[in-house]
Amino acid sequence: MHRAVRQDTTREWRDGILDEDSPELLRWSREAKKTKKTKNRVIDPESTDSQSGVVLQVNRKTCLVLTKSGHEYNCQVSKRLDLSSFFGITVGDKVLFSTKIGVSGIILNILPRKNHLYRPGPVDRKNQRLLIAANIDMAIVFFAMKAPDFNSRLLDRYLGRMARFAIPPVICINKSDLCEKIPSEILYYKKIGYHIITCSIKSGEGIGGLREAMTGKKSVITGPSGVGKSSFVKYVSPDANVKTGSVRSFDGKGRHTTSRSQLYMLDDHTWLIDTPGMREMALHDFSLEDLAVTFPEIQALAWKCEFRDCKHLDEKGCAVTKALNLGDLPQFRYESYKRILDEILSFK
Repeated sequence: MHRAVRQDTTREWRDGILDEDSPELLRWSREAKKTKKTKNRVIDPESTDSQSGVVLQVNRKTCLVLTKSGHEYNCQVSKRLDLSSFFGITVGDKVLFSTKIGVSGIILNILPRKNHLYRPGPVDRKNQRLLIAANIDMAIVFFAMKAPDFNSRLLDRYLGRMARFAIPPVICINKSDLCEKIPSEILYYKKIGYHIITCSIKSGEGIGGLREAMTGKKSVITGPSGVGKSSFVKYVSPDANVKTGSVRSFDGKGRHTTSRSQLYMLDDHTWLIDTPGMREMALHDFSLEDLAVTFPEIQALAWKCEFRDCKHLDEKGCAVTKALNLGDLPQFRYESYKRILDEILSFK
């Protein structure tokens, strides 16, 4: 004769596993183990007294949520909410949450996203999505003319990431006070249609134009370390609690001063998401279609290639290599294209 095993019903009720409507005897029997568990279901917002808000900051165990009325709540994520279906929770997410005692709360659901920005995990976890931000209207791709030196190949990777998610980019080139003349590589991006703003946080030059471009939008500022992203955030939001730092003297590269994404409200209709600097931007999760939209001028030339599957390397009748030889396509963009193509093919 089998003896019934006592279950920890208090723990199961707290974790949302136990069905409160089940008979009391069933809760204590061995058959309770056979009942369907509901721990990871998405909670129906109609079934509880909830309110909406936007995630300002994501910490290890809690999220800081701002409501329309301007109140901030330090919220935990409900154990009944299956975050895997959302690839996690991130800054900019619109959420439904219920309040507890004081300024704490429980996040019940993540509302549908307009878009989201992420970078892939390391090579051994290439299918992992490391979320950066969500519900973005515009991306400010922040680079510097000098200190650290302008890196066109890295810029191409950032632009490719934005193009994949159809997030309109504005290229902001900081530290214009360190150069008398704008490098030709930067001018080329303007030639092919990108919105370029040169500025200097130190002198204030160009900041007005960038601030105007941000008005009425939720913008994410992204780029490598040391280019002045945190200084810009401090400039447009003086009350922001951000750290700034100089480049390293031994290699001229930036220092990491921002360790996590943070959403700042500049006015009632303008938001800015500050993100950690990244010296590298892996694109091994890209497809050949993603590569095509990363280089619009190459995509435009590709229609003239003799073969539809031309990869623009050494194929016969390639319009891209022809433009390269004629000087219509700059070498630095073509080399950047080939590097990303090699990365994509090596992970297929």
